[in-house]
Amino acid sequence: MNNQPQPPTPTTPYPTIFQQYIRQKTENYVDRPLISTTINNFLQNHSHGYFTLIGSPGSGKSAFLANYTIQNPQTVYYTAEVEGKNRADEFLITLCTQLIQKIDNQNPTLPDNVTDGSWYLSLLLQKISDNLTAEEKLIVVVDGCDNLDRQSQPRDSNIFYLPRYLPKQVYFLLARRPFLRAKSGLLIETPAETLNLEQFPEQNQADARAYIQHYLAIPEVGANIKSWVTENYQSEAEFCRELVVASGNNFMYLSQVLGVIPPNPPWEGGESEFSPPFGREGDDCRGEWHSPL
Repeated sequence: MNNQPQPPTPTTPYPTIFQQYIRQKTENYVDRPLISTTINNFLQNHSHGYFTLIGSPGSGKSAFLANYTIQNPQTVYYTAEVEGKNRADEFLITLCTQLIQKIDNQNPTLPDNVTDGSWYLSLLLQKISDNLTAEEKLIVVVDGCDNLDRQSQPRDSNIFYLPRYLPKQVYFLLARRPFLRAKSGLLIETPAETLNLEQFPEQNQADARAYIQHYLAIPEVGANIKSWVTENYQSEAEFCRELVVASGNNFMYLSQVLGVIPPNPPWEGGESEFSPPFGREGDDCRGEWHSPL
């Protein structure tokens, strides 16, 4: 990515469960130019704010944010996609722990009432903001916002107790599935922008092609797939075109299909054309797949 923001130092290690999730999500990752450019423009054009990435399961939201975190290792990261991390109290404890480590790089001590709303989170954000240089930014990534257990906090509060106001040079990058704006669970008075991936099918299709081509270029793995493609298609371009169409630009689908071609091809019965899981028999099964994307 170009024009990467400069987060504050020092680098804070993420909880082990997040490190594992980030590694999984970034396996065979390919860049998403539309997302990268839109986020970078938002960071450059606003002194603080919320940016929300919206997309259906398999659209690559989590993979992008995980890769963004790797590219910017001083970013504060949280995901509600992993087990046990979809509660507001767990979010506040984990996030505030990372923020304190950024301030003094020591073992953090949290107040007993740290989970009583956003007061302590806002306090830490302000403290960090006050000490940033003009070139620095504090980036907080929160993935899986739609997974929040709404029973873990009052219904009239912001999801995960996210602050209504943000201090200068503090940004939140959020990701969630599509739902009505009125049900976003986020009341804020700070600059905000959303990017709904479903509104950009051509760019998503180009990214899906790039993902297939990247996969085919992996040593040994790609060579095996290319050998099978040569036997069943007139060209790699034809194979790529048909797979992109069958996937509906769903990266979970692509990952699963490409992962089972050789040595265990999905056609089993000897068919050479696309068939389940290549066929599009419904989005539900694809949405349930676990994959790097």
